Amino acid sequence: MALTNQERASLRIFLAHARSVVLKMRDSTKYPELYAIYDKIIDNISHVPINIRSGETLESGLSGIVNGMNSKKLEAGILRSAIFIPHDHLFEYGKVSTDGALTLLHELSHVVLPHSAHNFTAKMGLHPRFADEFFADILMAHVAKNMNFQRESIGNHLVRRRATFEGFPIDRFALEGRRGVAEEIREGRFRPRSIRRPMEEPIRAPEEPVHILPTGRRWVNDLPGVRKPRRFSPRFA
Repeated sequence: MALTNQERASLRIFLAHARSVVLKMRDSTKYPELYAIYDKIIDNISHVPINIRSGETLESGLSGIVNGMNSKKLEAGILRSAIFIPHDHLFEYGKVSTDGALTLLHELSHVVLPHSAHNFTAKMGLHPRFADEFFADILMAHVAKNMNFQRESIGNHLVRRRATFEGFPIDRFALEGRRGVAEEIREGRFRPRSIRRPMEEPIRAPEEPVHILPTGRRWVNDLPGVRKPRRFSPRFA
């Protein structure tokens, strides 16, 4: 979709600012894995094409609304990416909107993660399959904070993402850190059923049929575990 000169200039300024901020974050980190992740985000900002589609959303249905997408394809042994984002979500009055900017940062933060990222996701009580989206949201929030986005704007953007993580408070985690949701993580409230503690053995019906009505001389009170009523005796009357 063709952009106006104002929209093009606004997007160029935003990407240049994002790149300079991530460069500083990369150069100041002491962790090699984070250095590699930030380096990949810089590469995304510099080289990944951004395809802007007309409309407010990319997809809308029962599963939710899609406002951004990072499509990856393997070509000749090289993993190539392309970002898709709707025009009316990215721009507002000719400038990059706050919500659109955060969505774009999220898509730019989709990088190939180290194996430790999947282990960390599992420790937080989430299934490892959420690692890609989980870290894209966390990285987006960290970059946005360093770009001087308001915490309230980041939180409002992320609170809508809770459904993606089965209720996990990704907004609080990204802004407050692990300690902010330590109680929920400790209780395993967001742990998927497949890795939760096994449930107690369910109560099962007996394999032998139980006849409610008497069959021959067998009555209900003759069954094991059922206390038989006392017979009438004139001595105790």
